Parts: sequence; structure tokens; C-alpha cells
Amino acid sequence: MPSAWIVDQAWYLHVWRTDPTIQAMLVMIDAIDQDVQRLRPDLDVQAAWQRLTRAKSPAVSFYLLPLDDMESDEDLYIKMNSRGKPLTPFENFKARFEQDIQHSNRADEFAHKIDGPWSDLLWPYHGGDNIIDDELIRYIGFITKLCELREGKLVREPRLGPRARAIFGRENERASEHLDFLFGAFDSWQDGEHISDTFNEVLRRRSRASAAMTRRKSSSSAPPASTCSSSAFDVATSTALSRCSRPCSCTRSCCASSRAPTSSRADYASCGISSRPPKTEYVAPACRL
Repeated sequence: MPSAWIVDQAWYLHVWRTDPTIQAMLVMIDAIDQDVQRLRPDLDVQAAWQRLTRAKSPAVSFYLLPLDDMESDEDLYIKMNSRGKPLTPFENFKARFEQDIQHSNRADEFAHKIDGPWSDLLWPYHGGDNIIDDELIRYIGFITKLCELREGKLVREPRLGPRARAIFGRENERASEHLDFLFGAFDSWQDGEHISDTFNEVLRRRSRASAAMTRRKSSSSAPPASTCSSSAFDVATSTALSRCSRPCSCTRSCCASSRAPTSSRADYASCGISSRPPKTEYVAPACRL
């Protein structure tokens, strides 16, 4: 592998072994070597080298940007990244946020985790564009909002940068507490599957609670059970009334039916009650509310 040869050279500094930028370059060199051998196994290495190092028309060329023309090296970082393209809103936010928390002994830990474990954590939710900048900035914005609420603040500033600086910056006496909360909000998740399982369970509980509440509301709005007379005669009368086709003199909802016989003996008998009531005229059972 080319990287093994490079590392073995006398000019290769020992400190580069722990430099992530150098290590990433070595990985890329090895990847290029593998693709060349796979796609062009008959490639003339000497001819390829001459093509790369040709002074007048090299295969690869670079643009030179004199730093003297820039106001500061910080401006250079803010305006360009390693690909020479404008930084995304999240990359700009991350660069400034890392400066805002330099007062904390967790600043280096944040820089490592935001580009490593935390990015891996949210990677399953990239939404198909293979970029998780939006997901990271929304989650950090949510955590910042929670910290604002913990301080009893109602902030109307729409930009996340100033809000995060006010919460996590050195000017805030509770900055360390909020940073610990930020780290905990990320580190409490094991992986993407853990996130999905947790939220699915929360949504299931909410669905069950909503269904139970709907049932309670439905039962509370139903007509109350009959509280009419519970004597044997009244029970029999109520049963008969439910089969009668004549209008009832009682309009209370607790009655067994809205239909009752008239006061005549014949009409009363037609309802199927074998024994007549103790009075001459039939009177619908009184409602006991």
C-alpha cells in the first residue's frame, strides 16, 4: 500500500501519526491506488507520473490564493472549506460555536464528537441527501430552546448563533451546566435504532392514551342509566313499555321507553302486563333522579 511506504520515509514526522488530516490523506491515497489497480491494471506508472508532473499542462492543477489578500485567516476558513466551496450554514455555526465555548474544558471534546460519534448517531436520518447538517442544527436548536426555558427566558431571536452564544458562552453563569445538558442530550442515545425504538414507544403510549381519553369522553356523553323505580312492578312495567307503540306521558330520559299505554284498561293490557297497577288509571313509573 502507498501509505505504508510514505509512513516509512525518513521525512515522515512521528507526530503525523496522530494527525487526523494526514491520516485521512493516507486513506485517500490507498483508495486511489486500489481503484487504479482495479480499473487500469495495465497502467504505465512512469507515464502517469510524467503526466502529473508536466510543467506546462499537468493532469492536476491548483489555484493559488495569496493569504495577504484576505483580511484574516479566519475569513478564509469561514468562506471556504477543504473543497473550495462555500461553507454550509451548519459549518459556519459550528466554527463560531467552537469559539464561543473555548472557555470550557469540553471544547475539544465537542469538536471531536460533532464530527464523529454524533454525526454517526444522526446519519440514519439524513433524509436521502447524505448530509446531516440540517438534522444536527435542528437538534442543537431544540436543545438550546430547552436551556432557554430552563432559565425562564422567552427569546424571539430567530438566529441560532446568537442564541447559542447567550446560553453556552462565557458570559452565561450557567454555561457549564447547559453544556453538560447538551452533551447528555447526544450521549444518552446509543444509536439510530435506539432513537427509533424510543420514539416509537412514546408514540404508541400517546396513541393508547388518546384512545382511552376518547372512550372516556364517549361514555361520559352517553345517557345515564335508568334510575327509575326498582320495584318488581316497575321493572315489569318498564319492560312492557319498551314494546308498546303508544305515546308515553313521561319524557324523562331515564325511562325505559318513550312509549307508554293510555289510561284505559284495554290499552294497558295490550302492553303485556298481566297485573294491573294499584290505581284505576295507569301512571307511568315516576323517575327518581
